[in-house]
Amino acid sequence: SLRRMKETIGDIDFLITVKGSKKSALAKASANKIMDFFVSLPDIVKLWGKGPTKSSVRMRQGFDVDIRVIPAESTSLGFGAGIAGAIGGFMVALYGFNIIFILVGFFTIVSALLLLLIHEEIVSKNHIFPKLPYSF
Repeated sequence: SLRRMKETIGDIDFLITVKGSKKSALAKASANKIMDFFVSLPDIVKLWGKGPTKSSVRMRQGFDVDIRVIPAESTSLGFGAGIAGAIGGFMVALYGFNIIFILVGFFTIVSALLLLLIHEEIVSKNHIFPKLPYSF
């Protein structure tokens, strides 16, 4: 999107992983250092928001940059979310928002119907609704 410099698509997203779990002091300290460095870059003209794991800025060149810091264990999840976002962006660029809304609605209805079809199988295995002894 940056390469094309389209008016509606003009941002860069970075996903950075840090060692340590989400709650470890090392991961939090690393994330804070990364965020502080990122928001202090010289070409930043506007800070949209800064948090412990995500920051968003406007650069002097006129595009936005977002950065997100995640634990190394969450790499697959973050990568999957990035791919899903990219695919969604490409579909919107090609077909527009209307067809995307129609497809999302269609797949929502189909998934709800599929759940209704397998409801008995799920309930009979006591995975969701365990049978509890009644005492009145």
